[in-house]
Amino acid sequence: MRATGRGQKKRRKLDVPAREQIRLKKVKRQTDLRNALTAIEKMISLKRTQYQNPLQAKRVRVIQSTLHLVVRNSRKLIDASAMAAETHGFAASWGSQLARQWTAGWVKRRVLPESDRGRHAKTWSLLNDPEIKEELSVYLRTNKWSMNSEKLVEYSKLRLVTDEMKKFVQNAVNKKMPRGLKRYLEQELFPRIGYKMVRGISLATARRWLHEQGFEYTEVKKGLFYDGHERPDNVDYHQNVFIPAFDALRPYFVEYQVGNLELMVQKPPLPPGEFWLS
Repeated sequence: MRATGRGQKKRRKLDVPAREQIRLKKVKRQTDLRNALTAIEKMISLKRTQYQNPLQAKRVRVIQSTLHLVVRNSRKLIDASAMAAETHGFAASWGSQLARQWTAGWVKRRVLPESDRGRHAKTWSLLNDPEIKEELSVYLRTNKWSMNSEKLVEYSKLRLVTDEMKKFVQNAVNKKMPRGLKRYLEQELFPRIGYKMVRGISLATARRWLHEQGFEYTEVKKGLFYDGHERPDNVDYHQNVFIPAFDALRPYFVEYQVGNLELMVQKPPLPPGEFWLS
């Protein structure tokens, strides 16, 4: 017979035994999962259901598969989430973690996972630097992107847009310009400003920067366009600032013959103290 000390407290009797609490909690969990599976299957079956984007629809399918494996196949949540993630094209490791997060959000709050693409706080970009932005703009607008100047002159005289003309311009703006920009950034601009790259920029990034600089391929009635020149602010700047300044310097430009960039156009000599611009 065990004696009880004066300071020992008597254990309080629970209203619901601990084992019963665990059992009820497990039953409630199973009910919540079953109801969540029913709700998401119903939502998927409705034709009027609209998703934020295809990625969200894919994530919804991951939630459905995870719940299906847990509720109807009696799989453990970790195993079910890994199988569901891998089945729908996500990695089994990090994809399973995301699948459990998405499933928990749906079970507890009926919230669908949303993509943060384009909505997160913007990180710093080189394009935020005015000097870098200006250098890119000057480079893009002063380089000769056409490798065949005779063909470009020939196309510029045409009034109708031909398939060959489209192909010529699209090749320049979709391949030559992004590649030229990528090469300029990696080999000239970044080393000059001391910017260390872990990896080079991709062509997709180069195309995006071209778009942010106002270069975009369109077709207009008078021919092909790949620039932002039709914007009112650009038109005003070109007509009232750039063109007058350009015309004032034209007599000093070194010019080359069309089709043969090695032969210079002969011009009268400049007065003493003035120089050619090349």
